[in-house]
Amino acid sequence: MYKKAYYEKFESLYYYHGVTQNWKMNDYHHHPHYEFLLFLSDGVTFELERRIFQAGRGDLFCINRDAPHRSRCKGTYERTVLMIGAEFLEPFGQVFGYDFTKLFNSDGLGAHLTLSGSNLDLILSKFDNIEQNLAKGMNSTNNEIQLKLRILDFVNDVDRIHRMINYAGDDVSSVQKSLPDVSPELYYREQVEQIKKYISDNIEQSLKLQDIADHFNMSTSYLSHYFKRGTGFTLTQFISHRKINLAKQLLLDGHSVTDVAMKLSYSSPSHFITNFKKATGITPLRYSQIEEEKENII
Repeated sequence: MYKKAYYEKFESLYYYHGVTQNWKMNDYHHHPHYEFLLFLSDGVTFELERRIFQAGRGDLFCINRDAPHRSRCKGTYERTVLMIGAEFLEPFGQVFGYDFTKLFNSDGLGAHLTLSGSNLDLILSKFDNIEQNLAKGMNSTNNEIQLKLRILDFVNDVDRIHRMINYAGDDVSSVQKSLPDVSPELYYREQVEQIKKYISDNIEQSLKLQDIADHFNMSTSYLSHYFKRGTGFTLTQFISHRKINLAKQLLLDGHSVTDVAMKLSYSSPSHFITNFKKATGITPLRYSQIEEEKENII
């Protein structure tokens, strides 16, 4: 069969990006993980099972569990590796009713994609999101949920691109219809709920878009797009609505306009008054007077 194949054991989730000079694996190795292997340099000889590939920048291999493989490259060898345990990946299929492990069983050897342009940029950005999330560690439920969402997002994009490449000769609209029927609301629900909770927990802060994006390891454009996609509101609208609701309660509790402006981190009382009037049609002071009049009538 093979000259030699050694077994390697990793954690349920393993990520690596690195650059090596004159890399050579003398022996095949295998492991019980699904593996995404993206080459980012040219001149790579990659052997998977009984097939040999001359690979280069943009070649992404989806390697099935326990499939023997090895690589070698003269000169600079750059690659990104993501290995996912079955216990991590397979539940996605149970939730969404779609078998994402199909990527690793195409023709019995796993999918092979040659990426370039916007497709390569997209996959690189998704790898970067996963790496940033891993840097936070898995020491909280919030971090673990975010990480699983990043990986699901990544796997879904790889699957989508694979289908598009496979059916390049077909009508694009028909291919898009064949993609996993995962509704945006379901797909991003948990992520959006995490963002909404963060906003509610920190509503007294200034809550700038960049700060929220940094907290969730997202770009501001990604955060804005998917939050609106999941809620129908922009982040600014949602934050303003939550602040105004809390401001109303504080005013009813007897806090002054200045106190409320400071407590909710508005830049000035006038800024608070402007935002309040824009949202309600009246000033904070007039709102307090109307509510007081209502109480007196009762």
